[in-house]
Amino acid sequence: MLRPAPFNVRGILQSVRHIVQDAVTAKGLAFRLEVQDAIPAVLVGDPLRLSQVLNNLLINAVKFTNKGSVSLHVSLQAQAADKVRLHFSVRDTGIGIPANQRESLFEPFVRIDSGEHEAVKGAGLGLSISRHLVELMGGAISVESIPGVGSEFAFSADFGCEAASTLLPDAPTPAADNAQVLLMGARILVVDDDALNLMISIELLHTFGCVTERAENATQARAALMASTFDLVLMDIEMPGMTGDALTRQLRTNPRWQALPIIAMTAHASTTIREHCLASGMSDYLAKPFEVAQLRAMLVRWLAERISV
Repeated sequence: MLRPAPFNVRGILQSVRHIVQDAVTAKGLAFRLEVQDAIPAVLVGDPLRLSQVLNNLLINAVKFTNKGSVSLHVSLQAQAADKVRLHFSVRDTGIGIPANQRESLFEPFVRIDSGEHEAVKGAGLGLSISRHLVELMGGAISVESIPGVGSEFAFSADFGCEAASTLLPDAPTPAADNAQVLLMGARILVVDDDALNLMISIELLHTFGCVTERAENATQARAALMASTFDLVLMDIEMPGMTGDALTRQLRTNPRWQALPIIAMTAHASTTIREHCLASGMSDYLAKPFEVAQLRAMLVRWLAERISV
């Protein structure tokens, strides 16, 4: 199911680039991002689902490329008064995919065997999910590949234009407008060791107009809190090293952070876990995966005193 909302397409592209940048650098690969100028800055669609597809394709491209480059190209395929069709292409100079494996590539848990390499654990469920999401966005996904030379995964998707946002079934109500004013410019620290969860949370916060900073563990989170002032923290519980609740207990001993809203994020939705989070000093509890409306309501509740509305 798609959840349409206005979003900045170039912001999405920069976010997915950031997700793979460390791996690209570690492998000594070149990375190119090419976006056609004619593409409108703001589109209406599901930014989280688009990010999920692009993230999956880019991670796979880097995974199967040991030298050369990975690139993401986005072009305008068609445009009408109230919608556009974009074409996305992820290209790599990796091991390639034999012709007899391409038909089944989008099935769950497929392994890629280039013939000259050991079988590499393939894209798994990711490509199967990506195909489904692309179809929900009105497009189709395809692959072209030459073993030993590289691969290209391409798909098209339909989006509304900014002017069409008022026609959406969930167009903002006056209450939603007040929430947008409240959240605009709020400084949020997001702490999560899962790269995809981190990206999704940050993209959601950006749609609310929040200013974000990210941390992948307790050490980075503490450093960020020491260096800057935040209005609220979204804190994953299950992180390697020090857990989110343990970090919160430490933070609460410092007067600087005793009143800071710290919202627990965890996949375990149970009363026991919730009570444990609150007992550690966390302000509230948000079970993953959460709905956009749930996150917005949580932020509004804890940031209500930030400004007068």
